[in-house]
Amino acid sequence: MSNKTAKEQTRIIILILILVVLVVVWIGTSFFVFDIIKSRKLDAEILSVYKTLTINPHREGNRYDFLKKVVEEHGLDAGWRLLKSMGTPSASLDSYLLGEYLYEKFGSNSIKKCHQSFLLGCRSGVVRSAIIAQGLNAIEELKEIEEGCKITDVRNSCSHGFGHGFSSFTNFNIREAISYCDRFQDHNRVPCYGGVFQEYYTFAPPERFTEKDIWKICSGLYGKSYGVCVFNLPDLWGIRYKLNIPNIIKQCLTASDEFTRTNCLLGASFRVVKLVKEDRGSAQNIIDQCRNLFPSTQVPLCIISAANVLVFYKYDSPQDVAKTVCSELEEKFKSACHDAMSLKTIFQTEEILKRHGLQF
Repeated sequence: MSNKTAKEQTRIIILILILVVLVVVWIGTSFFVFDIIKSRKLDAEILSVYKTLTINPHREGNRYDFLKKVVEEHGLDAGWRLLKSMGTPSASLDSYLLGEYLYEKFGSNSIKKCHQSFLLGCRSGVVRSAIIAQGLNAIEELKEIEEGCKITDVRNSCSHGFGHGFSSFTNFNIREAISYCDRFQDHNRVPCYGGVFQEYYTFAPPERFTEKDIWKICSGLYGKSYGVCVFNLPDLWGIRYKLNIPNIIKQCLTASDEFTRTNCLLGASFRVVKLVKEDRGSAQNIIDQCRNLFPSTQVPLCIISAANVLVFYKYDSPQDVAKTVCSELEEKFKSACHDAMSLKTIFQTEEILKRHGLQF
């Protein structure tokens, strides 16, 4: 065989090999693209169904069951994608639900399976479920959960989850649940108090909300637990008594002391942010709502509160909030606004205002 013939054969073999590789790559890419298209189509179908469902206290026939089904049939990543496509904030009830499912499936080790984007709600859901399922005697399991909570700097999401669990565990006995939160170190008590009240107004039976005195739930509480209770009243009034934002603000302004009035208005501001974000509104929409709904003297309070909530719930980056929210304020309010963004909780903005000598 001549050298020329050998070279031609070698060239043909190389071309065939290249052709085979290209075909394999093409087939692989086609399957990959097909999988993406199929996955996106499936995600869209799942999302359209999920939006029609509700959350109820018994976790039956609602989003919880559907979310479980999605994860069991399509994997945990499909569950996280669903929450992302919903525009779900880190601490939404939907992320709580996925945390509850993880605990049901994996036990205390599930705290480490929470997605970085949903740590606040997911961890709270895991801890809530652990308390309800095991009570306060499951010390070893709770220790394992606490270890998992130390992974990142949002560990107060776990104490917040304990508050949720204490509330349900005590059959919504607010004072008893608060007493369990008081066993924590000081920096973990406030998030725990918040969990107690949020669990109460979200899941307590309807007969708990027949009182004509809609402030009564906070009577007999003092100090920080009282402040957190008052902060949560606007959500309670909106969800359980169907008050709109203008009427909530009117109620807040009837408070006889500055501490109560300020915390109530901060809670009203928090509700404004949530409602705007549920409609996929922007930071500018929130500022507009603050200006339209609050008395002119209270508008800076609303905007400062919004800055805290937007960053804490990871709706927006601190840089964007500083640029689009805090910049809207007069100079004397800006430093308080920037400090509010760095808080590790939504329940202590009143302390920032007080530290800066601001009164509303």
